[in-house]
Amino acid sequence: MRIQLSHFMDSEPLNLSFRTENKNAFRKIVDLHTMVERLEGDGRHAINVHLGIYCDEIELEGAVVEVGLKTAFVSVEAEGLEIDQGSKYGEMAFPAKIGVDHTVMETLSRAIEDSAAVEATIQGSLSPLKAGVEVSAKGQLSGKQTAGYTLSDSRVETRSFQFVEAIGEDRWKLHPEKELLHGKFLHGQTLCETTVAQGRPNRRGVAVSVNVRKRDVEVNLVTDTRVVKFPKTNREKMIALLIAKSLSRASPSSRAESILLSSSESYDEE
Repeated sequence: MRIQLSHFMDSEPLNLSFRTENKNAFRKIVDLHTMVERLEGDGRHAINVHLGIYCDEIELEGAVVEVGLKTAFVSVEAEGLEIDQGSKYGEMAFPAKIGVDHTVMETLSRAIEDSAAVEATIQGSLSPLKAGVEVSAKGQLSGKQTAGYTLSDSRVETRSFQFVEAIGEDRWKLHPEKELLHGKFLHGQTLCETTVAQGRPNRRGVAVSVNVRKRDVEVNLVTDTRVVKFPKTNREKMIALLIAKSLSRASPSSRAESILLSSSESYDEE
């Protein structure tokens, strides 16, 4: 009887209600917001994300610094849920075979044995033959002559640019159109979908975060009103203050290579 009751409880539809908390250390630079949307199917949800990354000026302890990111990484961690690996946004899947447009440049040579043939060649079917043949055409040629010509077969190959690319470990990499990221990269798109983990744990949720590597941060000093001023070339000092004010909350002397700039947590508890 207990088995039947347990089976009945496990088959009941789930009505999850997620509460979301968004945290952005520097909203002028990285602005992240997420929403968990219920889908058809028991316990299935979509993780919808709004994400903008911009080059802008921020204040760091009395100094104004312009900050830009060369690239950034979005991560999703699930608790009590499983990420559907086939639902990821920006997944690149290569076919077994692919046809590639190409440009072919080929040089051919043709033996012409008398002046009449040369003249016919120029005037007739092989009219593209010009260099080295046309000058000696009117009966002035004797013996075997060789004419060279080029056939050109040109095709245009079109490639699309991918700004958001799904990579390993439930992460996404953002690519800039030019040198730095600037613009809205996700406008409510479903980053991935989740299902409830086996055993139906009481606590279920997802955490979406945006991280950047120290080497991918561009900083430029704009103004400095502090008593002890930044040396204009002291990039490490400005990066250290950026880390200290980020969600990483690391000390300025930290050797951490990754900086947590934004996070969004959505949880449901029964």
